[in-house]
Amino acid sequence: QVVHHVVHHVVHHHVVQGPVVVRLPLERPRD
Repeated sequence: QVVHHVVHHVVHHHVVQGPVVVRLPLERPRD
C-alpha cells in the first residue's frame, strides 16, 4: 500500500535524520 510505503519512508528518515522530519511539516503550507 502507498500509505505503508510513506510511513516507512518517514520512519526511516526520522531514524537517520531527526531534524529533517521537523523541517518537513514546517515547509508545508498552512493554507
